[in-house]
This record gives sequence, structure tokens and C-alpha cells, in this order.
Amino acid sequence: MPLTRPFDPLSQDWRASLNRTRYLPCWNTSTTEEIPAFGVVTVSTLYLYNGDPLYLAVKPTTAAIESGKLAFCGPHPIAANARGMFTFETPAIALYDSDDPASNVYGAEAGEWKLKAGRPGFTKLGGAPLLNLTLSGDPETITGDYVLVHQANQVGAGVTQMQISTIDGDYLACNYYQDGTATDAVNVAKNYKLRRTPFDTLTIGGITYTYTSDTQRTAVGATTETQVVVPAYTVGDIIYASRVSGLDVTLSSLPLEWVDVNADGRAWAKQ
Repeated sequence: MPLTRPFDPLSQDWRASLNRTRYLPCWNTSTTEEIPAFGVVTVSTLYLYNGDPLYLAVKPTTAAIESGKLAFCGPHPIAANARGMFTFETPAIALYDSDDPASNVYGAEAGEWKLKAGRPGFTKLGGAPLLNLTLSGDPETITGDYVLVHQANQVGAGVTQMQISTIDGDYLACNYYQDGTATDAVNVAKNYKLRRTPFDTLTIGGITYTYTSDTQRTAVGATTETQVVVPAYTVGDIIYASRVSGLDVTLSSLPLEWVDVNADGRAWAKQ
């Protein structure tokens, strides 16, 4: 498939990325909407169709964005209620919202096929200006605004800014925070030693900890003292979180996948 990106020396990189990408079959479950070429999707439920794997593709959901389980449509649109191709792999060519300002960070928005500038999830490669990309193929010509991206914030890789909106005993309700703007909601587990559930009424080294609230506890041993977290978690604070697997903090029976890395060094201390 010929691929051009006028006046851009990175055009060869785009072609190489497309040629080596492994695409898998999927089914567009929408009965009314076409998935655009290189649109971001949520892929779920693997079926066997005539002995071959077939995934179901839908618009990104909040849960999929939070967990990072996103994929990209192939170089051809997928008609409503029809079969097409997608990839989990990055680097990938992605459709982006050209109304957003140029950025090095892009992410998905629930209910949208296009990546949005300033949202976490993917990093732009190459640093070149975002230009119109024309894909010419038989029997169609596809024109749109695309960017070459690589998945960021994978498990164990890097941190993401979050802004606290609510404080719970074991987790923090937050919003992704980019360039001074709070965006999508996400739940972040507290650092293990700062959680309530593992330690409430627990005795360690002859000291019993009893929590009077999510932010205060008493420590009873040879003496009794009231303890609080210092510095305190405050609504509006900025924290830094990383995605990890195997967290034992759940919400609505689903495990959280983000944890506060405790960059501010919070700890329990005598009030």
C-alpha cells in the first residue's frame, strides 16, 4: 500500500512501522458506525470463527482507558457490523483530533475514535510536525490526521500525574492531570503502608493500630498516641502514580491497576 507524508523525512519510518505491524481479525459490533482507519478501539471477547480467532471491537470505554487495554484499527476503515483488522502493537499509526494543539502526549477518550492531545497513554514518536497523512490503496483513498505513537505508562514503566478528588481508606479517586488540566477519572491505590484495610486493628511489635477515620489512627502499646499521615493527602493535590499488576485493592470487585508511588514521602506520624 503506497504511503506518503509530504515534506516529512519520517515518512519512511511510518511505512516501516505499518509494514511490520501484526494485525489481527476483529468484528465491528456497532450497527451504525464505521471504525475509521487507524482509530483507537477497545477490543474484547475472543471468539473462534471458522477456527480462527476473532475479537470484538468497540469504541474506547472508561474501564479500558484506565487499564490501558486499547488497540488501533488497521489501515482500512471497518464498516458497521463487519469484519476488519486491528493491532495491539506499538509503535502504531493513530488517528488524532486535529482540533487539539500539538502535543507529545496523546490518549483515548471514552466514546471517541480519535486520540486527544494532552491525555496520558501514548507518546508521539519522532517529534515531527503533525501533518496530513494520505494512504492510497485499491480500491480506496484514505485521508486524515494521523500521528505515530508508542504506548506509554505500561506496567512497571514510568509515572503519570494525577490530581486527587476524593480520599478513601485504601485508594484515592483522582483525575489524570496534564498541562494544568484535570481530565478522565481514575482510581489510584494508596502506597501499601498508608492503606487502612491491612492495618486496622492489627498488632505489630506489641502495638495495636485502630483507625478512627481514613486519615487518623491510634497506636496503643506501652503508651497511646494519635497518628496522622504527614504530609496529609488533600483534595487537589498532585500525586504521581504507576501502573502495576497484582494489587489487592479492589473497587466494585475489580482490582485497581494504579498505585501512588508516594513521591512526597508520606508516612504515619504522631499528631
